[in-house]
Amino acid sequence: MRRKLTLACLFAVGLSLGIAGILSVIIHQVPTPVLLEKATVLTAFSAEAPPKKAPDKAHPSANHIPPPPPSSPPAVRPHVTEVPDPLLPPVPQPQPIDEALVATLPDDNPFPPPQVQKPKPKPAVKSPSKAKPNPRKKVTPSKADLAAAAAKKRAAREAAAARARAAAARKAAARRAALARKVVRGASVTSRATPVYPRSARRRGQEGKVIVTVTVAPSGRVTSPRISKSSGIPALDSSALKAAQKFRFQPARNGLGSPVSTKKSIPFTFRLSS
Repeated sequence: MRRKLTLACLFAVGLSLGIAGILSVIIHQVPTPVLLEKATVLTAFSAEAPPKKAPDKAHPSANHIPPPPPSSPPAVRPHVTEVPDPLLPPVPQPQPIDEALVATLPDDNPFPPPQVQKPKPKPAVKSPSKAKPNPRKKVTPSKADLAAAAAKKRAAREAAAARARAAAARKAAARRAALARKVVRGASVTSRATPVYPRSARRRGQEGKVIVTVTVAPSGRVTSPRISKSSGIPALDSSALKAAQKFRFQPARNGLGSPVSTKKSIPFTFRLSS
């Protein structure tokens, strides 16, 4: 039983050494023959180790364990040339460190940590303090001061009243002027005059229509007659002008009811049949 346990332990140790050797070969390029040699020596030692016998209580002399034989000098391991594994990538050899170059490097960090800006404190808003009223002494005005203040107030009222009256007068005058310019009733004819048909025009058989524009004065008489539309026959135009001067009108009235001068057009028609 002890022999089996010993063999199992040695086998586990050898297996672990083999796995460690493989890992070291992958990482640190440890030569494989050295590990294999170590695993072979351990396996041989476990095979040659004699099994321990159980103590015999009936024969104590049989339990005497002989002293171990003198140890032999360690065997000289032959030199093994490391052969690089073609499947593994070559390991770069470390370069020597230049101490002068290291001395020239700055001690501080080339990438300093970012500086965090602290928020600026907001200015404190001072609450408006209530101004304390300055106590003033009450001054009793004299009679002269009271009379002067009353006179000043009275003058101000009179000036305001005068300004109001002047404004009202200006408004009334403007209203009257507007009414005076506005004709609310036109001039109407009170007396007509028939024009005389000229004999020369009758003999020649000439007819026509003449429009005469006249100015009706406030007295109702006609002033400044003129031909606004001629008939083309001077005899007919002259007869129309003479007849227009004999017309009488009732004058026009403005907004105030006063007679005003205005213009009026008088048409005259000359026909041989009339």
